[in-house]
Amino acid sequence: MQVDHFESRSQKSIFFDPRNCTLVCSYANWAKGRGIRNMGYWIGRVVEKREGFPAIQDLVNRAKIQVKFTVESLGEIKTYLDGLWRAAGA
Repeated sequence: MQVDHFESRSQKSIFFDPRNCTLVCSYANWAKGRGIRNMGYWIGRVVEKREGFPAIQDLVNRAKIQVKFTVESLGEIKTYLDGLWRAAGA
């Protein structure tokens, strides 16, 4: 199993957004990367079913925004992700 991203990781504005990730088998990840069997579409539908259409629209819109991280913004992201980790009971 591998983590795949609905929107490319090159889109820094959603790089750390956990809604952008999903767990897929290695073949699905490989096929998506090579445009085989429309795998990107199907992985997108999995993320949409899990997160809901409004979240998908938010990710797509935010992916268009160019950002430059600062030490402060990365600290805020770390705090947010730490909270998710604790909430999951990890």
